[in-house]
Amino acid sequence: MHFISFKLSKQETDRFKVLLDYIGFDKKKDELWVLKIDKHLKAYLLNNKFPLLFEKDNCIFPTVIAAKTFEGYYSEAMVDQGAKPHILNGADLMAPGILSIDLKDSSNIVVIKSEDGAVLAVGRLVKDFIDSLNRKHGKVAENIHYLNDKLYRLLALRRGS
Repeated sequence: MHFISFKLSKQETDRFKVLLDYIGFDKKKDELWVLKIDKHLKAYLLNNKFPLLFEKDNCIFPTVIAAKTFEGYYSEAMVDQGAKPHILNGADLMAPGILSIDLKDSSNIVVIKSEDGAVLAVGRLVKDFIDSLNRKHGKVAENIHYLNDKLYRLLALRRGS
């Protein structure tokens, strides 16, 4: 596979200003690079190494690798041990497996963690997630990116290069 990567201009970087300010991005010493993976998927790398964000179908998400960097910004759901293997196989987040959830108003993105606080996945809350939570039944979030999926393995390789 061949990927195109290039440094974003200061103006292009401003698109991510709120997120970058949240993590202490320094415009004088830090750079944001884009890695075009395919026509629907891009990764954004801090200083052309650390996979910070990815864009899928025009939505921006934190990578599993960088999710802890944004701790407190995105909603977080903690799942039980029974849900963990399913999440790690790409299953969506279902209400019965949720031990706790901390919802933020900032976006519809949720970081899915295990009981020990390890990041398992990044998802997008579904429209009727509140009903699912209240009923303790049904889908709460779509699993977009999870530990050891294709994107994770690609970014982990890139990070090591």
